[in-house]
Amino acid sequence: MKISVIYGGSPMEYDIALKTAKFVHEELISLGHEVFLLDMKNIFEEINMLKKMDFAFLVTYGCPGEDGTLQGLLELLDIPYNGSGVLASSLFKDKSVAKHIFQSLKIPTPQFMSFTIHEYYSNKKEILDQLSRSLSMPVIFKPAVQGGSSIGIKKVSEFNINKINKAIQHVNQYDDKILVENYINGVDYIIGAVCDVNEITLLPLMRAVVNKENSFKSRYLSNKPMFVENDELDNKIVHEICSDMVKALELLNVRGFCYADLRVDSKEQYYFIEIGTTYGMLPNSVVPVSASKVGLDIKDVLNRDIEIGLKRHKQKRGSKVCNLH
Repeated sequence: MKISVIYGGSPMEYDIALKTAKFVHEELISLGHEVFLLDMKNIFEEINMLKKMDFAFLVTYGCPGEDGTLQGLLELLDIPYNGSGVLASSLFKDKSVAKHIFQSLKIPTPQFMSFTIHEYYSNKKEILDQLSRSLSMPVIFKPAVQGGSSIGIKKVSEFNINKINKAIQHVNQYDDKILVENYINGVDYIIGAVCDVNEITLLPLMRAVVNKENSFKSRYLSNKPMFVENDELDNKIVHEICSDMVKALELLNVRGFCYADLRVDSKEQYYFIEIGTTYGMLPNSVVPVSASKVGLDIKDVLNRDIEIGLKRHKQKRGSKVCNLH
């Protein structure tokens, strides 16, 4: 097939998107495809080339690209692509919306509130009152939409208006919408999933061996292992996590490979932090690592992602499915 590997997204995550795109480019060539790299910044200049592609493989981190905008363009062009569609991509990219979804499904998530920077300066007293009433220190301030990969987060340990203002100003460098949530002191876990049109297969639960509060570069641009298979949590807790994961994915018809970030406290209470509909594809990223535990190498992962994208496109548009090889 002719495949365009489209990469880009947030400027803060551009380096990892480019590194990943080059890796995926080589892997897809080794599978026998004719592959073209396309920087998302140039997508309109290259639109005629894109229209000739059989498939678009998305390697986008942050916005635009991970938030449903690129998916919407590909829908208009009638080009099949990997991952989730417009709805799931856009809703899960907004962390505050994702947390409302968790609450509606009775999935544990840290207590939170969100507001825009305009709302904060227009209703500062009311928002600070709500923060002091509904949340407990310490809290985490983070970009609601534009963040990811620990970018832009700030921890505040006491209700101090000066420190809160500084945290909001810090987050506002990345996003106009701010999410504030209770800080959970615990261990980070990630669970991946493969969402086909008619079934969801969960990958092994993985425990983070790198501090997720560390900087983006120290986590993603090194080649050090970041995750190991769960060896601590009770099977009952793991079963509950899996059940909640499936509920969230089914609600919004998530497709392809995805993952959920969780934190588990000392009492083994788990909290869903967010769901990512775009996954890391480098050898030390969580989805390839967890997939390897069930016998899938990176070529299997890429093939499966393409197969699911083609199947979804066929169901939606009545298009003919192309052979992978």
